[in-house]
Formats: sequence, structure tokens, C-alpha cells
Amino acid sequence: MPVTKGVIDWSKNFLDHVRQAASGDPTWVGLKERIEQGEKLGEVKDIAEKDGLLFYKNRLYIPADDRIKIRIAQAEHDSKVAGHFGQDKTLELITRNFYWPKMNEWIDDYVRSCDECQRNKPSCHNKYGALLPLSTPHSVWQSISMDFVVQLPESKGYNQIWVVVDRFSKMSHFIPLVAETTAQDLAKMFPGQIWQLHGLPLDIVSDRDAKFTSSFWASLMELLDVRIRMSTAFHPQTDGQTERVNQTLEHYLRVFCNYEQDDWAELLPLAEYAYNNSVTTATGQSRFYTNYGYNPRTNWPTEAEVVNPTSDLYAHFIRGVHDSALARLTDTREKMGKYYDRKRDEPPNFKMGDMVMLNATNIKTRRSTKKLDHKKLGPFKIVRLAGKRACELELPPQVKIHNVFHIELLERYRQSSIPGREQRPPTPEDIDKEGEVLYEVENIAGSLKSRRGLVEYLVKWRGYSMSDCTYQIMDDMNEEVLDLVRDFHRRNPKAVKDQRLRL
Repeated sequence: MPVTKGVIDWSKNFLDHVRQAASGDPTWVGLKERIEQGEKLGEVKDIAEKDGLLFYKNRLYIPADDRIKIRIAQAEHDSKVAGHFGQDKTLELITRNFYWPKMNEWIDDYVRSCDECQRNKPSCHNKYGALLPLSTPHSVWQSISMDFVVQLPESKGYNQIWVVVDRFSKMSHFIPLVAETTAQDLAKMFPGQIWQLHGLPLDIVSDRDAKFTSSFWASLMELLDVRIRMSTAFHPQTDGQTERVNQTLEHYLRVFCNYEQDDWAELLPLAEYAYNNSVTTATGQSRFYTNYGYNPRTNWPTEAEVVNPTSDLYAHFIRGVHDSALARLTDTREKMGKYYDRKRDEPPNFKMGDMVMLNATNIKTRRSTKKLDHKKLGPFKIVRLAGKRACELELPPQVKIHNVFHIELLERYRQSSIPGREQRPPTPEDIDKEGEVLYEVENIAGSLKSRRGLVEYLVKWRGYSMSDCTYQIMDDMNEEVLDLVRDFHRRNPKAVKDQRLRL
């Protein structure tokens, strides 16, 4: 028997192994006997026998022995010359030389349960779970989001922009920064750039990770001598509105900056004015109008009724402006979720004890570059379901990060059903962790109606004593925390309840 072309070495030892396994496969033995008897019907017409081996359409017929199949798959999928490619490519490579019944299903199982593939390949399905937009603020500058435009050419010593957006009016401030600016530096700048103009917000959302948000907020509260409001850590998640502002700002600077691109810092005040003077589809008003109740004067003469800011009518007028904006924001939020959910998949039905892979996008390891690092880490065991859309994982002792993750970051680990298959254990991950302050809600301990007429819930924080409990309103809670509120009311049906809450 000559050696075939390809990566499989048909040595005498390998062929003897096939013959030995074939003697214990009733299907293989039956086909061989039919050929010897001269039958040419059905499947047998494509099968020939040579040197005690069977060939199906000139491909070696492999008996029902997983050890041989694993050896073939390791050469045609796991090896460096095979490349850990997907099911279709691996099937094509193997079918060049081999055949066995139901090989499509066997190869699909092998490739899908490959540990290296699960660890290093991105997921191709839609993201899990319907959209849970951040709650809509009820007034201007209560809730802000922030982001950064980075890697800009130097202009007056600056090379990045700090973008701060009011989530109610969508009003924005564009602040130039130097590259070495830290979270502590931003905290020192915040009172002069934002707080003195609009007051202290109730919460800050950033698409940076929780380490940055918590460090910034802790530094700011220390400077202002204010106790940290733990509600800021309810959902340190991405806010898409700031990304959209960044795109608009970058477009403005591309149009108006000079050829050398070194004058963009001078353009920021004009860019900020132009942006805030434009109408946003979210509210149907300009950012200036939502904040102040009037549009600024332009070069074109206009006839407009001026409302005296010192009169009682002005306060009533501003309330009307905000009510109108709030109605549009609520409608926009619902439409956003409707269209967004079309591209989402139903989340897997995770259970305690399931093994999952963790998306490593937001996790920094000590490997040289993120580009060539693992796409996923794990597998890890689910030890607790934290609401409907988060799971607590059992992480190794050396992984010092918060262990509760949204299901969007989790992928079910596929374990091989092929007997005798062994995969090398993963290398322990060396997570690069910086100090961070994280707050997780343990349960809801009570509720009351405040002087403002709002229902406030007493939140017990995991790892903190009852003396550290704080009262939070429903608007500051994400869906996972609202599930705990619903559980509280089911246990305490007579407790004061926010009428907007649906049990």
C-alpha cells in the first residue's frame, strides 16, 4: 500500500491498526463478506477490498473505532498544517482520504467541542438577550455619560478629547486633554468643567470598564467631601449615545480642520456650540432649548416670544419643555429596543453547574498583545444565577476580578461526547488587575415614600453591613435589580410599591 498524499501517514503500523479494529466492527466485517461473495447492490457497489482493507470511492473505510478517528481528526484539524479550521473545511480534508458512516456528525461534534477553537474563535451568532436601555432621567444633568476621542494629532499640546453628555437633553461638552490624563486628573477637572455649570449628577455612565468609572467617581467624591453614592455602580455598562456624539464631533473636525490637522483644539468651542444648537431626534428640541427654554441668537433675525426668567411663568414653561422632552425620550427608548431586539437571540437557559466560556474582550491579561490573546477564557462553572441576565462564575483563585457577568459575555462550553478524546488543560490565565471598587446588590430590605413623593427602596449591598444600606429610587435600577425588587414585593405584599413596577 503506497503512502497517500496529504497529512495522514498511511504507515504499515497505521494500516495494521485499522485491520485490527475492523475485525471487531460487525458492519465492516459484513461489508467485506458481501464483497467476497460478489454482491454488487446498494452501498456495496462503491466499495472495493484490497489487502484486507475496504475502500469507499477510493477512500479508506474506517471501522467503528474512535481511537483511529481521533488520530485522523488530530492530524486534519488540530495540527499546525491543518489550522484548527471549522467543520466544513475539516470535513473536506478528511473526506479526501477517509470515509466512515455518519462522519459528518462525528466531525461536527469533534470540531464544535474543540477546546482551542472555543477559546480562540469569536462567536458567530447574534448577541444574547433583548436590549435593556438605561432608565430615562427625569431632568437635565441628573445622569451623564462620558467617553474619549483619542489618538488625535497634537494641537496646542492636546491629543484627545473628553466628551461629556447629559443623558436627558443630550447637551454635550468637548474638553481637550493631554494623553497622560488620569482618572484622578479628570476628577480634579470635573468641578470646573461640569459641576459648576450644571450641579452634581446622580450617576455617571462610561463605556470604559468599571475600574475607570469607580476610580474616577471615588476620586471625585473624595475631592468634594461627599459620601460615595453606591447607585453609580448599578450598571457600569456601555452607553451608545456617547459613541454617536463622538462620530458627529469627528465629522465636524474632519470638515473644518486645516491640512496639518493641528488646529482642532481651537475648533472645539465652535463644534460644541453647533452641536448643542442642533435639534436631536430623541427630544425633538435643540440641546440649548431643552436646558434653558430658548434657542441662542444667530445671525438671522427671528421673531420670538421671550419669557422672563424671573417670573413664575418661566418655571411652568420649563416644566412643559421637560415634560415634552421626556415623552419623546420615552418613545425613542421604546423604538430603540424594538428595532435592536430584531438582531438579538434568545439567551441560553443557563443553570447552576453549567460550564461556560467567558468573553475576554474586557479582561486584560499579561500577554503581550490583545490582538493575539484568547477570545474567551474558561471553562468556568456557574455557581449562582444573579437575576435573569447575569451569572456568578467560579473563578480560579489567581483570577482577582469581579465574578458576576452578563449572559452576553458567556458562551455555553461544549464538551466532547467522543469516548477516549483527551484535550490538554488550558494554561492558567494571568489577569492584569488594577484596584477597583465594585458594588453588587444582595437584596432589597425595605421601601418607603420620601418627602418628594417618590418610592425609595432600601438596598443591602453584598459584602457590606446593614448600616451601609442606602435608599435608591427605581429609575436608578437596571433589570437585574428590579427582579430583586419584585421578589421583595412578593414576600411583602403590603410594602409601599412604586406604581410603575410590574410584578
